[in-house]
Amino acid sequence: MLTCPNCGHEFADHRPILTKRQHQVLQYLRQYRTDFGYMPTLAEMAADLGLSAQSGVFEHLSFLEAKGYLRRTGPHGRRAIQLIG
Repeated sequence: MLTCPNCGHEFADHRPILTKRQHQVLQYLRQYRTDFGYMPTLAEMAADLGLSAQSGVFEHLSFLEAKGYLRRTGPHGRRAIQLIG
């Protein structure tokens, strides 16, 4: 079992450790899904995370996907994000 140094969340696999900002984005996605029952759009994420452009959100999502923390379920889906684990 691996433990996230940022929040203490335990993972059964060996996914790479996240940067502090990547961890914040992942926690934001988890909380948003809990609160609303679906994932935010890129525009909602940019506004909520204080990013000036959606390209910053896209970059964070790409890193999280490459590290195995999420999967995008459609090429152009507005809310096409699935959390893994």
